[in-house]
Amino acid sequence: MTNFTISNYSILTGLTSNLQREQSTLTQLVTQLSSSKQHTDLTDYTPSEARQLISLQSTATQSKAYLSVIATANSKLSVYNTTMTDMESIVSQAQTLVNNSPNYTTTTASNILTEANNYLRSMGIDLNQQLNGQYLYSGTRYTTAPVADLTTLPVATLSPTTITDGATLPSYDSQYGTSALTMTVAGQNVTIGGTVSTPLTASAIVNGVTYNYLVQAADTPTTIASSLAALIAVNIPGTSSAGPVITVGATGTVTGAGTGAISYTTDSAIIDTNYTLNYGVSSNNPAFQQVIAGLRYMQAAGN
Repeated sequence: MTNFTISNYSILTGLTSNLQREQSTLTQLVTQLSSSKQHTDLTDYTPSEARQLISLQSTATQSKAYLSVIATANSKLSVYNTTMTDMESIVSQAQTLVNNSPNYTTTTASNILTEANNYLRSMGIDLNQQLNGQYLYSGTRYTTAPVADLTTLPVATLSPTTITDGATLPSYDSQYGTSALTMTVAGQNVTIGGTVSTPLTASAIVNGVTYNYLVQAADTPTTIASSLAALIAVNIPGTSSAGPVITVGATGTVTGAGTGAISYTTDSAIIDTNYTLNYGVSSNNPAFQQVIAGLRYMQAAGN
């Protein structure tokens, strides 16, 4: 009897142990199904497997971040494509109107003025286009509309030579004339004068490279010249400053200087490991300057 009881107890214990294991397996399966994860932690993996899983998770997270950045850049590029297609259409319509109006009459002038204003207004809408609250053609001035009302610009500022370089705001820029800080180029020298205000960026173009200095509230023309000269000297030996005057080293050629150039810095996106894409178009692009100048000539003819 004792042997039979011990035997039955042994069998019962074995069955209980098996049932407990099955219950544990069932619970694990339910957890896996509900969470879509094989394991809730790394304790069931070997050290080598755990390292591989951590590395895989890190790679997956990084890839998701890259995809998110690419999606954002793609959205911006799509708007660029749409607006520039519209601007191309504006240029085509303006050209057709001019070609079909060889003779001056009061009616022709009135029609040209009306259409020129419409074209300028449409250009302004395109260049002030926003995506998710950011102005696409403002460079890094994300919250600032880049273009003023193009229909109200003074005709007196028109000139065949008004196409500016990358360090000077074109006259149609919304921040044109707001800076009292001046930068004058004469040979190898850049002289800084006027009144310091912030936010503002002082820039100089030397050998095709734009050097930007973000002006601080406590700055003076002398300290701005000193700071900007130090930036240039990194690439152009012999560059120095004396008071508000920067003298660029002999190997450098100054092609422009002005304020606000950093406003036109284009966007950049890290889209893969060790790969950064620079993209975007800013409102001071020479092509836009030429189109707007042409439309303003049309407007002047209508007036």
